[in-house]
Amino acid sequence: MKTEEYTYSHLRDLPIKASFYRCESAPLNKTILYFHGGGLIYGSRHDISENAIQSFLDAGYHFLSFDYPLAPESELKVILHSVK
Repeated sequence: MKTEEYTYSHLRDLPIKASFYRCESAPLNKTILYFHGGGLIYGSRHDISENAIQSFLDAGYHFLSFDYPLAPESELKVILHSVK
């Protein structure tokens, strides 16, 4: 499974990254956007299984998984701003 890594934001000089999994047969407007669970306290863009990602790709969707700043180190307004 081929992954493209992107830095889409920074917080205090730390990169905030996303992973893009490309479906070769899908147009770009068929992309699943994934923000991991964890109550804004824990988790990462890698928390979803490769089997689940592969299911989306097989169904004809790209898959884009995001990290975001976590609490309590970051306030809610910072978290929300980072993913806009």
